[in-house]
Amino acid sequence: MPTTPRSIAPAASPLPVVPFAWPPAAPIAGTGHRDLSPFAAAQVWQLLDEALVGIALGGRRDITILQLGCGEGGWLRRLAMRADALGFNRIRVRGVEPCNALIGRAAAMAAEATRSLPVGRLCLSVEHGEPETRLRDPDASIDLVLCFEMSGAPARVARLAGELARVTANRLCVVMPGREAAPTAASGTVAAILRERLDRVRVRGLDLFHERFGIASGDGDPVFLSRLDELERFHAEDPAFIDHAAHILLTAERRRH
Repeated sequence: MPTTPRSIAPAASPLPVVPFAWPPAAPIAGTGHRDLSPFAAAQVWQLLDEALVGIALGGRRDITILQLGCGEGGWLRRLAMRADALGFNRIRVRGVEPCNALIGRAAAMAAEATRSLPVGRLCLSVEHGEPETRLRDPDASIDLVLCFEMSGAPARVARLAGELARVTANRLCVVMPGREAAPTAASGTVAAILRERLDRVRVRGLDLFHERFGIASGDGDPVFLSRLDELERFHAEDPAFIDHAAHILLTAERRRH
């Protein structure tokens, strides 16, 4: 049945960015990102939400989202529900997951999420696949691309980075492991590959201090937490600190001609 048109808020009335509540309503555990700290998860969500809001304010009523290494699918569901709240009529969300044990749970989540919205609004699917293999998507066809599986041998990382850049139509968000051997060298390689196709490539340390102090949520002395937040912002892009972050975050946008 046809989808009823929905209005998008005009650019003159900015849509609010929704804070990341912890624990989230849907699980985000799963291979490749079960160790993402609450602070890191909140930072990633803020960037993703800002991307969704930006696309909505551009007048779009359809959106495509892809996550490589989707685990149990919690991030997929959260993004789909947020896209619905922003007024998108056609929401196509796909996850690729190499672990067979997680695909069944992700598929059940996808079916539940699809049933919760009007018929035809959401297409949410999960498939088995290795992240570094060539994606079936055409060039510049996915509005928002998310990847938590950027690790392993240099050749694997390079292939995956190239594929992510190829399919990204709007925004790309990559989370890499930190505190490993030469993490900035690995992220530097990825950044160089992304810059061949994309603009505004940024490399940041994600969770430099919160995990070290054992802070798992927003609980604690507000003044102390505020100071930690200031330190995170101040040192996030300092190469001397990025090597010591729990994770490394790379973001990029598609060139606009």
